[in-house]
Amino acid sequence: MSLETIRNPDGLIEAVFHGEGRRPPLLTAGVLAAIEELVAAAESKPPAGLIFRADGEGDFQAGVNLEAMAEVRTAEEARAASRTVQLLYERIACLSCPVVAAVSGRCLGGGTELILACHARLATDDTSTAIALPEINLGLIPGYGGTQRLPRIVGQQAALNMILTGNPVGARKALETGLVDRLAPPGQLRETATELVHDLQAGRAARLEPRPRLTPTDWMLERTRRGRRLVRERYARVTRRRTGGHYPAPEMAIEAIGLAAEKTPLERGLEREAEMIAELMAGEVHPHLLGLLRARQALRRPRGTDPESGEPSDLAAGFDPPAELTASLRRIMETAPWPAEADRRTGLPARPGCGVLRRLPRALPPTTVEIAWAGDGEPAGFPDTARHLIAAAGMTPLFTRSIDTSPGLALLAAYLREGDRLWSEGWEKDRVDEILQAWGMKYGPFALAEALGEPWLAQLDDLPQRPVPEPLEGGTAPTGNRATDKNEAGLIEEVIAALWLEMERLHGQVAEPVAEGWLVLDVFVLGGPAFRGGLAGAARLLGRASLTARLDELARRYGAPYCRN
Repeated sequence: MSLETIRNPDGLIEAVFHGEGRRPPLLTAGVLAAIEELVAAAESKPPAGLIFRADGEGDFQAGVNLEAMAEVRTAEEARAASRTVQLLYERIACLSCPVVAAVSGRCLGGGTELILACHARLATDDTSTAIALPEINLGLIPGYGGTQRLPRIVGQQAALNMILTGNPVGARKALETGLVDRLAPPGQLRETATELVHDLQAGRAARLEPRPRLTPTDWMLERTRRGRRLVRERYARVTRRRTGGHYPAPEMAIEAIGLAAEKTPLERGLEREAEMIAELMAGEVHPHLLGLLRARQALRRPRGTDPESGEPSDLAAGFDPPAELTASLRRIMETAPWPAEADRRTGLPARPGCGVLRRLPRALPPTTVEIAWAGDGEPAGFPDTARHLIAAAGMTPLFTRSIDTSPGLALLAAYLREGDRLWSEGWEKDRVDEILQAWGMKYGPFALAEALGEPWLAQLDDLPQRPVPEPLEGGTAPTGNRATDKNEAGLIEEVIAALWLEMERLHGQVAEPVAEGWLVLDVFVLGGPAFRGGLAGAARLLGRASLTARLDELARRYGAPYCRN
């Protein structure tokens, strides 16, 4: 990763971001140091203009390196890192020469905050252009000035949508909201950026066409103090309902955006943003989500073994499946039944070396696909080829190793069993669903059963431990009125304890659960709660002692499957 400086004969300086191989450019320490050196030179001897762009109209910036992010250990380190880049970007904003950001491809995180500090922005008018602030997915808020500059450029509502969802904004939408001032045809980004610099030098406006007029309602919500407050209050209510108060980043983002929307001095807003970053990075949510993301990225790396040398190798390297093939695969996998036992239900051969793709029902994302094979011998090249094919089709791979075991179905069965148990103990089905969905699950067990339908439930009934356990002789019998036995928090603890015990059993079937893709199962198979880091994060949050106590009580009452080894 590097930053190349090109000095043109007309006095313009182009700062060109370079990636490494297929990896997009990152804001590494070396790149930030190069930007600081460039800014210092421009301060002492202003050029005719400064243009930030990517090499050859590739991805502009992918933001901060996750490895470097993981090295930040304390709140003070986090605050210092945030303030260092904030001050650097403020120096860019204060340069006396025109500073233009020419965006192509992806522009994420700290890269987006860099373009916000520039005097004007343009983007390639292409579907590949995507500008985003995805920090919320790591339990963070933008920490390089994004919460303060974005609302001042696009308005409060657009900033809230962009920061709270982390979703990318395309070129046309960016132009509409004012995130960029102009669009350039593909292949003409550099020339258009130069024209924009010349217009700024001549005192002409960066934007060539006016932004769409606000409707009366949007004008009230955006331009009046009372309207802006109502919008923030609405977002805060929705956020608290969705997170249960366990995910602090969205509420901090709303507060920080509010400071900018109410014209708080920029320096004060930046200081508050840095304080929030320090608190979030030193908290419990961000480190766990960062670990999940790094592990998920590891799942996409080559894991094949060269049959001749025995060395790790991507046996499908260079495999570029045609669009028709990947589209067909996606269409088939979205509608295909799940084979609980491949050779018995579908006639698929189960001889050693046979590989199978299986769709995970009701997972998030809904196109999670298990890659499984029969016998001890791994089919040469199959996992790598399947991984490439699944990724090309826009789906998520999950490695299983055994064609006879479906961890996805096993965990779904355990979740539905817990619902049946609670119902047998006197809880109303709707109330069980309501409690678990309010806590963070995408589906309650009964809503999930309804969504799966009878064919799926019939397959789940074939799995071990699916039936509702009967109370043991001499065990503690339920009263028939569950609400008088334990509170709602106890219900959640018991469900999570049972699911985490099931996850531990599943993990025991493979040597490297994370490396084999079981992490995806942990986070997505039941649809949440991602903000707690899946079942592992939920178990950690509730505490080992509490979960152990719940399991011991369930074991006294029912025995297996609640007994711990």
